[in-house]
Amino acid sequence: MISLCSLAFALDLHGPPLVPPAGDQPAEPLTVWTPDTLSTVAVGTALEWGDGLVVRRIQTGDSTQDIPILDDVFGVSVVGKIPFGRYVGVAFDMPLFLTSNNEDGRDGPATGDFRLSVPVAFLPDGPGGLGVGLVPELVLPSGAEGRYLGAQGIAGSTLLWVGMARGPFQWALNLGFQAARDPEVSSEIDVDFDRTNSLRLAASVGWVPRPWLGLGVEANSSPSIRYLSDAPTEVLLRAGISLPNGFSLSLAGGRAVLAAPGAAASRAYLRLGWAAAKKKAPPPEPLPLPLPELPTQNPYELRIHVRDEQGAPLDATVTVTGQTSPLSTGDDGELSLELSPGLFQVDLAAPGRESQRRTVSLAVDRYRPADLDAVLPIAEGGETDLHLELLDIHGVPVEGASVRIDGASRGATSTGGTLDLLDLQGGSRTITV
Repeated sequence: MISLCSLAFALDLHGPPLVPPAGDQPAEPLTVWTPDTLSTVAVGTALEWGDGLVVRRIQTGDSTQDIPILDDVFGVSVVGKIPFGRYVGVAFDMPLFLTSNNEDGRDGPATGDFRLSVPVAFLPDGPGGLGVGLVPELVLPSGAEGRYLGAQGIAGSTLLWVGMARGPFQWALNLGFQAARDPEVSSEIDVDFDRTNSLRLAASVGWVPRPWLGLGVEANSSPSIRYLSDAPTEVLLRAGISLPNGFSLSLAGGRAVLAAPGAAASRAYLRLGWAAAKKKAPPPEPLPLPLPELPTQNPYELRIHVRDEQGAPLDATVTVTGQTSPLSTGDDGELSLELSPGLFQVDLAAPGRESQRRTVSLAVDRYRPADLDAVLPIAEGGETDLHLELLDIHGVPVEGASVRIDGASRGATSTGGTLDLLDLQGGSRTITV
């Protein structure tokens, strides 16, 4: 009995046919169809080598002999993907076999079958999340069928994948079905082995010890639906690194662990990939910081503060121009008056204390309350009044200027820039401003 592999599996030298390179990550699980990879444009090229890809299996009684009829294949493959939204993409794979050995000797370049797939991500993955997707693939018969480098007629497959990444580790499982006709091999022995329909089983584990380095191992098998016990199985080791400007370089190699038609005796590839930079979402507009609530202030408010020479609050009588009766600061020495724009005279007096007078000017364009600070010492009992008026170099009254008489504080000027001290003893005085 003679049997042949399904070329849709065996002639994919660079690994599972449904996985063109992501190109934007060093780790490369069996499937990379996550929203992050589907949403980027990527292309790649690979140098590929495979040994024992198509065999003639001859069984005589209890003995089995596999004779390679396609051997030592070397070629280059161009792969890529184009996104159509975040969850759907189109990928292609076009191999060119540069040289190969077959039963008639070594041959020159020839094309392989062109593959076109449409991966769809159903359940987007996230950090530590689960990803689920479906990848239908169409294989067009562009390969050199007479040299066993292409399948007969159109072939196709459908693959369901499940994967997860958690920290530096990742894993993926693939389960699929593929249909492809075996090539016809001239022989005087009857062929009674059908691998037209087969399953596709694969699993991979990846490790990313560094952001730029990925390592992994994968196993894939393609048992015939008719003969499930005849399951060609391969194991490959992978390593990949990220390069500047979106490039990546990956190397893989492995061999058959369960010899059967459809599993290459050995295979290896070296691939260079590139992926466009992912578009980063613009940062959200910063929310405006709430402005502190400022106390509502009346610009025409007059705040009066009266103290004695020790700094203690003093209950004083306040008389203001336009007010019908005197007012009092109270025990806390404070008084607040709501006035209107204009010029006011304010008299301050307390029993046994020196009397003072201030001029208060409230301009129409004033933007803050006015303060009047007064210090009323013990009365001297004299008959002399002292008038002080403080102006700047432009003739504008000086507000808030501290005044001392013989070293003792009398408070400060208000908005009018004046300070009158009443009933002082006559004589020489030292005034400090």
